[in-house]
Amino acid sequence: LTGCMNLRTGPQPQDANALSASKAAPTNTNLEEAIQSDIANWRLSSPKGNNAAEKLATLKKQNPSNSDIANIESQIAQRYIQLANKTLAKQKAPNQTTLNKALSFINKARTITPTSSLLDKKEKQINELISINTQKQQLLKAKAKAKKKKLAEQQKRKVQLALEAEKAKQTAMENELISS
Repeated sequence: LTGCMNLRTGPQPQDANALSASKAAPTNTNLEEAIQSDIANWRLSSPKGNNAAEKLATLKKQNPSNSDIANIESQIAQRYIQLANKTLAKQKAPNQTTLNKALSFINKARTITPTSSLLDKKEKQINELISINTQKQQLLKAKAKAKKKKLAEQQKRKVQLALEAEKAKQTAMENELISS
């Protein structure tokens, strides 16, 4: 009967342990495939527990010398740049809120790949747009202030002219009374 132990069809005790170990720590290939799936489905850093960034961190811990890590980081950065571009493209002249949202995508990508030249370039572009937007806002405020001041001066001039006309009318009436 002890020989019959090898004829058992279910998982052997050592097989069950090996099976649970493989579920706990996915292979690098499976992890890379899961990361690629997350990138393709725009799960870059959310939802928590099921995104490319967390799986990339796991891959880095399991195999820090993996040659694909830099490529994966670049892919995630490129996706965030695409998100920033889509955000900016929604408006002909992006407002401050839109620019901040685009910049937030770049900042999220920086947590994954802080030294990316692609991110540097895009961040510079967005910061230039923010600067232009700020200057536009300041110009609009200055124009509004100048217009308000001009209207106040015009109103003051109208009042002054009305007072002068009233004074001239009064003087004319007084002169008429004196001559009669």
